[in-house]
Amino acid sequence: MKISTLTKYILLLFQYLLSVVILYFIFKTIAWNDFAEVIKSINIWNLLVVFILAIVIQYLQIVRWGFLLKNYDFHINWKDIIESYFIGITAGFITPGQVGEFFARKINLKNHSLINISTLAFIDKLYLSGTTYLLGIIGIFYFGITFFINDLELLITLILILALIFSFLLLFANLATMIIFKILNKIKNLFNLSTSDFKLDNYSFQQRFRLFGNGIFITFLISLQFYFTISSFININLMNVIAGSSSLLFIKSFIFFAGVGDLGIREGLSIFIFTKLGVTAPVALGSALLIFFYNLFIPSIVGLIFLIRRNK
Repeated sequence: MKISTLTKYILLLFQYLLSVVILYFIFKTIAWNDFAEVIKSINIWNLLVVFILAIVIQYLQIVRWGFLLKNYDFHINWKDIIESYFIGITAGFITPGQVGEFFARKINLKNHSLINISTLAFIDKLYLSGTTYLLGIIGIFYFGITFFINDLELLITLILILALIFSFLLLFANLATMIIFKILNKIKNLFNLSTSDFKLDNYSFQQRFRLFGNGIFITFLISLQFYFTISSFININLMNVIAGSSSLLFIKSFIFFAGVGDLGIREGLSIFIFTKLGVTAPVALGSALLIFFYNLFIPSIVGLIFLIRRNK
């Protein structure tokens, strides 16, 4: 069923309003003076480290997207890859559930079909989401071990079993590829599409491991961003921050439909999780907003610039 333009605008407006409402209730529980003091007193060197980590995160995500596109068509140049990535970030930022990213990455790749590029974008997100789920599950169990449950051996065994099962599915099995090909086989007549174009089933173990490792490293760098921001104000255990941020990303991935760029959801979860670790609510809120600004808002502005230049 085709969604009308009016319905799309209503959904978009609802998403913006939801972010505003969530942020309103978050700020309502925090004294403005305390939050302003957090912003003023953040260590400038830690701020610089967080910014450098944000650049590395964007670089790694561009490399992953470039790897997928090059595997699909070696002749796509890196300028188009970078532009496609940032335009996708912008579209994802302003659309419900970030679904616009899957289609907008095609905008500057005019010689390739929408279904091909959208499928590759799905694969891109699949590997990043997969590592988020794996580390998030481990992070949540780590919280259980550290703060709630004493049966350490049982939980560690369960974590190892889950990690092994998930790694096996992600690295060795062709489950995701098979699902995608089954979908494409059903619609290829409609789109006049040949599934042999994708080459997704040709990924070697090293290539799968590279995609998997890329996602793990990105999640780790986001954890470091939280650590350097929070450690500007209090001494905090790095492992606790890694577990907390991994849990945050894991839970947030299930509420992807709410808010613009997850704005409000990320901040609320940050307060809920990190206050359990002794972090004050203003510090947890400021850390989440800073990471949102570096990792999503600035890249979306870059993508907007690319879009404006294309329309001139």
